[in-house]
Amino acid sequence: VLGTLPAANGGTGITAAGTSGNVLTSNGSTWASSAPAAGGSWVLLGTYTPSGASTVDITNFSSTYDDYAIVGTLAAASAIPKIRIKLGSSSFGTSGYVTNFYDYNSNYQNSAADGIQMGGDIGSGNPSDAGANIKMSFITYCNNVNDSTYQGIYGQTNNAAGYNMKGLIYSGYYYGGGQDRGILTGLQYFPDTGTYTGTVRIYGIVK
Repeated sequence: VLGTLPAANGGTGITAAGTSGNVLTSNGSTWASSAPAAGGSWVLLGTYTPSGASTVDITNFSSTYDDYAIVGTLAAASAIPKIRIKLGSSSFGTSGYVTNFYDYNSNYQNSAADGIQMGGDIGSGNPSDAGANIKMSFITYCNNVNDSTYQGIYGQTNNAAGYNMKGLIYSGYYYGGGQDRGILTGLQYFPDTGTYTGTVRIYGIVK
């Protein structure tokens, strides 16, 4: 076929692809090469597949995005899931991670916590679930990570062990405690005991 194939015959009707990154858009009768709609889209930045890991360390933060979403499913034997954050190139806290948090979830609130508690140990109190893996599905949002004056995260989790299930909304922020602040450069998921196995993905959110 020579020339431009019109939309009526299964083509695009356009003679040039346009600017790099453009997408095809339709007005109902013809096609056009247009810039994608701004804002709201998620860009996959990394996939983590821990197996028997004591921590899951997310390090894909940069100045490219201010907001991030982290989605995952992790399994651990009778463990309480928690999160820590790393600020700048800090060396304080646990392995460079901050341990001073204001910590809230839909069960309780706490201050100066060793990480944000994402859920409860729902398996340990039930003999029928002894030794069973706790499956945790979660989403964590990190907003304004390049703002050194405030570092906060929030999200939601669903924990399941045997026939027991618990959903929690959690949030937390670093209150300083006399230590220097910095932009958020890392986030760590860890169980209070045992190890994690599963899949975690991090997305940059386009403004």
